[in-house]
Amino acid sequence: MLKTHLTDGFLNQIKPSNFYLEIYGGVMMSMMSIAYGISCAALIFKGPIETYLPLGIGIGIFSCLIFGLLGSLLSNFETAIWIPGPNPAAIIAIPISTIAYSILSSNQLDSLLPTVLLLIFITSLLSGVTFFALGYFQLSRLVRFIPYTVVGGFIAGTGCLIAGGGLVTLTGIDITFETLPNYFDHKTLLRWVPSFLLAIFILVLSRRYKKPLILPLHEGAKTFFNRNKN
Repeated sequence: MLKTHLTDGFLNQIKPSNFYLEIYGGVMMSMMSIAYGISCAALIFKGPIETYLPLGIGIGIFSCLIFGLLGSLLSNFETAIWIPGPNPAAIIAIPISTIAYSILSSNQLDSLLPTVLLLIFITSLLSGVTFFALGYFQLSRLVRFIPYTVVGGFIAGTGCLIAGGGLVTLTGIDITFETLPNYFDHKTLLRWVPSFLLAIFILVLSRRYKKPLILPLHEGAKTFFNRNKN
């Protein structure tokens, strides 16, 4: 069945005329998947568990591989590209950080990493089961009963969590009322202001010009800034 899906699906759609576009799209999506995997790991493995960030990056990149394979081989929606999103990572980072601080305060360092990994596993499993149930029982129409204000508030709150997590990752300083003046220190400004300006530049550029070269320009500029920062 899987072989038939591959043969009758996207393999028959590859044509010499758009072969280079297929390669370009694959390379760009691979770069974005790796960037998303690293970003999700950086959002989760910070603060008291920052020492486990290399392990988190490995988990994030491996998750990108699993997402891509499952989406390509099993999805009936052939144009869909599955990559990990930063929204769940930003949300799960809050309880993980709270639990990590609690474990550190009780001096149970040996249980820190297993607890974090178990929390990520259980959360991912429950999320997968929930989405599978929504699709299997065709319950997606229930979403229309959720008020737009609730959806908008959730998206705005998630955006704030992602922005805050990005600032903490760039500066290494937790966002509190006491540490807020530290973000305007000269050395700290040099850490987050270039990334902020780059994000604004890419946003304006992508809105104004609908060109496929915007994405590699984004990745190249991001790599250049990170290299100079390090």
